[in-house]
Amino acid sequence: GLLARRVAGRSGVWLPAEARRPERKLVAIGIRYAHGATLHGFALNVLPNQAAFGRIVPCGIADAGVSSLAEELADPPTVAQAAHDVMPHLDDLLGRFVPFDAG
Repeated sequence: GLLARRVAGRSGVWLPAEARRPERKLVAIGIRYAHGATLHGFALNVLPNQAAFGRIVPCGIADAGVSSLAEELADPPTVAQAAHDVMPHLDDLLGRFVPFDAG
């Protein structure tokens, strides 16, 4: 498993800094209110194209990195496996069923 945590003042779920690696964001979480509606976002980096992160400053945080389950684990889950494991917890936290389409 991974030791992930929250970091004060930063949104998301983070992996702690290591010898030659800064803190790394593993999960992005966002909430926004616009036009009378509340929007929620949740993104678990399972197997992203990491090259794309080299062209942006993810979440506006320049002093930290971005990681993924594929980068951190010797035997990472598929997106479908990760969704199967995570979705029941999101359902509980949000108090409702969250539909998921792996396609």
